[in-house]
Parts: sequence; C-alpha cells; structure tokens
Amino acid sequence: MTGLEVTRVNTPYRYKASDRRVKPVELLVVHYTASPFSARHGGSNVKRITNWMKGLGRQSSTHFTVLRDGSVIQAAGLDERTWHAGGSRLVRADGSEMKGINFRSIGLDFDNVGMLYKSPEGWLDSYGYAAYRQGKKFRTYQGPEPYVHMDDQGRETYWEPYSSDSVKSMQSLIYYISSEIPELIGTPECVVGHSDIRHTKSDPGPACPIDKLREAVSGFYEP
Repeated sequence: MTGLEVTRVNTPYRYKASDRRVKPVELLVVHYTASPFSARHGGSNVKRITNWMKGLGRQSSTHFTVLRDGSVIQAAGLDERTWHAGGSRLVRADGSEMKGINFRSIGLDFDNVGMLYKSPEGWLDSYGYAAYRQGKKFRTYQGPEPYVHMDDQGRETYWEPYSSDSVKSMQSLIYYISSEIPELIGTPECVVGHSDIRHTKSDPGPACPIDKLREAVSGFYEP
C-alpha cells in the first residue's frame, strides 16, 4: 500500500478465505469507531483501537481503521471477511436485495467520535452523553469544533469533523483495494455507509465526505 503507514494485527472475529460462505467483494462499507477523542494522544488512542481490532473487547471487527493522523491499522486480509455489518441489507437500484453483507464486503472504519451532544458543561460524545443522562461522572469532548448538519425539517445535529489526513488516507486505501479487486473500479455505488445498509445506524454520518471516497473507485482517481 504505497504511501500509507499500515500496522497489521489479526482479529479472531473473521471468516477465513476457505469459509464456503465467503463471497466476492461487492461493497466497501464505511463506519466510524465512535471511540472517545483522546486529546493527550492527538485524537486517536492507538492502544484502544488496536486492542479492539485484536478482539480484546466487543465481538465485532473490521478490515481497516484509519486514524486521525492518516495511519492505518489492518486486522484482516482482503480474501477474508469481518464482523462489521451483521443484520444489514441493501436494496439495489434494480430493486433486488443484498443480504449477508458481511460475507461480500470490506469493512472500513474511521477513528471518529460520530455524533455529539450539547450539555451545560460542553460537548459530549455518546459515552459522555450516556453517563450524563444517568447522573454519572463524564468527560467532555475535547476535539475540533463540531460539524453542524441541518436536516430537511430544519433540525440540527452535531458531529466530529473528519480530519483531512484521515480522508486522504481512506481515499488511498479504497484506491488500493480497488486495484486488488478490479471489479470494483467504475462502481462508485459500491462505497456505502453503514447507515445505508442498516437504518438503526448513523455512521459514518453527514460530516463524512462520502462522495470524495467514491471518487477513488471512479476509474479516474489519481492518488
């Protein structure tokens, strides 16, 4: 992966290439980790993310996580499948339905807080907001100024913006994946957000420049 700083770990939560359920890759699914912003680590707590990707936490996984500084952690090969999109489905443009998305996709995570919430003490991430509502001790979000999104009804929501370094690295990563799986080239619709395939999810959220990511499989992208 030319130009990318990649650290390799292995997740136990994966389907190996020999698993008969593994299908050719049709989708690249973009997520955010929702992990807290760590100011003393420059935003991304590498140890926390690495431990999750090694399986030392919740029973989920992804192929790649792009940190805020643009560095990348990889936990599975492109011939393997990870536990990143369970219970999801996609309705294609022709009306047909794609299920079993874990078996036919690559999981791509940004290390990003996602949605933010206002409180009298300051901005809160999902962990802080849950603690705040329960009357427990919490920490305020210490990251960059929130991205403000207004929906069709005029309601505002707030999100951590995606760093330019992470977006550039994700573009390069998607370009690399498409060079290894050339069937994806010329199919920008193969890049989807988690929220596109499961309505209960909000990632990667409106702050994510998804159209920029899709350019990387357009066939015209120059890294």
